[in-house]
Amino acid sequence: MELCRKVENQSFYYSDQDKKPNICFMEDFHRLMESQQCSQTDQNLNLCCNHVTFPYKSDILLHCIKMMVREQGGDGMETYDIGPRFDADGNLTVLVLEFQTVNHYSFNYSKTKNGWFTSKLSLYNLQHTLSIEIMVVTIFSIVISFVVLLLATWNVFLSQFAVTSIGGSVMVTTGILVLLEWQLNVIESLLISAAVSLSVDFTVNYCISYHLCPHQDRLSRLVFSLKQMSCATAVGAFTMFSAGVIMLPATVLAYRNLGIFIIMIKCISCGFASFFFQSLCCFFGPEMNCGQIIWPCANAFKEYPNDSRCLWW
Repeated sequence: MELCRKVENQSFYYSDQDKKPNICFMEDFHRLMESQQCSQTDQNLNLCCNHVTFPYKSDILLHCIKMMVREQGGDGMETYDIGPRFDADGNLTVLVLEFQTVNHYSFNYSKTKNGWFTSKLSLYNLQHTLSIEIMVVTIFSIVISFVVLLLATWNVFLSQFAVTSIGGSVMVTTGILVLLEWQLNVIESLLISAAVSLSVDFTVNYCISYHLCPHQDRLSRLVFSLKQMSCATAVGAFTMFSAGVIMLPATVLAYRNLGIFIIMIKCISCGFASFFFQSLCCFFGPEMNCGQIIWPCANAFKEYPNDSRCLWW
């Protein structure tokens, strides 16, 4: 109570009785204690009633303050800006006072002394978590893609080329989203996290087709994969592109952003798979059993009559 009187007597304190609520939590608490009638049946309620004389004992004060907080604001103190704050053990540690001052609102804190800034950092925590976990999820998805491709082809070079193409698709898509001035929200973070899964199919089709080609040299394998999968890749890209175009006239922002994202990721992944990945295979693609993981107890590799050296242009 004395602290509240000292604050009100300060030169920076502005008294506005019409708009300003009571700044002192203890005054409201004392008023509530005086108005609370003691119970005749429940002895626990008699600790916080008008029969208790002021000043209150420390154990009674802490017990009644907790009861008042639970009745007015629930179990937590997130609802109110002013009032008591408790630590993890339930001990009263901070009393927050909120009042108006004679100083005008400004971002200039040069004249502020012996003060500190407090705020609710839940929004900042959300933004920080989204920015960090997007990178973690993307890297983890690329690693899983590499493992799956390695298990499917047992070829290190093909798996590396495919993962490079997938990673390039994701990075280019993310860069275009930044240029479009997208804000990092929950929906946008989910879309970026799903970029790897949406861009992996075209590259995997070319990679598996290149691996299953019966020819030995890389040019024959390149032509074989293009003949086998180019039509399917074009049809798949056109289908997803059409689905994205249909979502563009939506009035809901999340649906419209989803349509833009599908159009971009499918066009970019199709371009990376058809041009970038195939260019890597054209110049550096493995020939015969080059880069192939050969197990002694398995016949998962192809037998070629010639030497299985890695031939590079």
